[in-house]
Amino acid sequence: MLAGEFANQVKGFADEISDLIRATVKGISRDVEVTLADHERATIALVGTPRARCLVAGRAAAEISVLIGCRVDSEGRYLAVTNSGFALYATLDRTPIVRLEYADTMRSAPSCHWQIHAERGALSHLLTLSRRQKPHMLSGLHFPVGGARFRPGLEDFLQFAIEECGLDAVDEYETALAAGREMAPTPSSDRCS
Repeated sequence: MLAGEFANQVKGFADEISDLIRATVKGISRDVEVTLADHERATIALVGTPRARCLVAGRAAAEISVLIGCRVDSEGRYLAVTNSGFALYATLDRTPIVRLEYADTMRSAPSCHWQIHAERGALSHLLTLSRRQKPHMLSGLHFPVGGARFRPGLEDFLQFAIEECGLDAVDEYETALAAGREMAPTPSSDRCS
């Protein structure tokens, strides 16, 4: 793949991510930015500070971060995600509540995994703000695992943040999530789009 083609594919993928975030989480108007490491590797992340402030029941109570690393796939034709990290933070103490991470080179943990930081009260506080019926029942949370793909992605993270943690959502956010999942790669492919 030529350098210009790679840059164009990364830009297109970044635009899809920006559109998905704006179409799901209320109050986030930021785009994502692309950093090209060379003609075969790039990073996509939210513009500005590492986290974007989110509303829960109209109050600034959470922040999210989005970071995706890409490279040219093994055939030299498409983008392949090498790593990604999506995190939900409580503004209460600015530490993570949950993280969804993927790294194609991971050897010490599953390549794609959720990490839940429920040892503090930040998650319960966020769930209380979201007006859940039983905010202290962490066993009632549902963590999406990527549907038939069994590889959670940004859509799953956003669904969890909205439906389980109460982030204020854009009307009809489900449509944007479904459309994003349709464009996601199949298990037999390492393509980004």
